[in-house]
Formats: sequence, structure tokens, C-alpha cells
Amino acid sequence: MYREKWQWETHLYEKFGWESDVINLLKLKQVPTFFLLDENRVVLSINPDVTQIRSLLSKYRVVQNLPN
Repeated sequence: MYREKWQWETHLYEKFGWESDVINLLKLKQVPTFFLLDENRVVLSINPDVTQIRSLLSKYRVVQNLPN
């Protein structure tokens, strides 16, 4: 989805499961459980690890510190 720049609204999830064409196109081994989206709801990453999350989020500035 990220590579194809598909919006979340058009992620091609159908009523009875994931489209096999989408699974084959994205070369998914399993149904993903975590999607990282940007402010425009574009998928940035599917099942990212911690390093990927930090890298992707590093360009976004936190306006205020988060509470402990």
C-alpha cells in the first residue's frame, strides 16, 4: 500500500477477507496487524519494527513534551 500510495479508504479489504490480488501484489506472508499512517491517512509502513517507526517518525516534530 505504501509503495503504491494507496489511501487507507482504498486498502481493498473486502467483506470476506483480504483480496488475493492485493496479497500477491504486496507479497504479504500474513495479514498485517499494524499500519503506520501519516496525517493524510496514507500508509507509511506495514508491520514496522521499532527502528523503522523511529526513522519514519523522526521527520515529525512534537509540539510539546508527552507526559511521563
